[in-house]
Amino acid sequence: MRLQNGAHYDEAAKTAFEEGRVGLATKLLDYEPRAGKQVPLLLDMKQDEVALVKAIESGDTDLGIYS
Repeated sequence: MRLQNGAHYDEAAKTAFEEGRVGLATKLLDYEPRAGKQVPLLLDMKQDEVALVKAIESGDTDLGIYS
């Protein structure tokens, strides 16, 4: 999925986080289909538990180790 202007949700979430909008950033990441983009940003945002859940749900063992 992409936002209307063609940006990915992870990019919008990163901007929201940088502006101090952690809740909005987390919600935007729910729409990002690529766990590989979700998990690192969630970890940067100190959302470790959410990152772990996303990593496990993805089935990507590399993400599980990363988080």
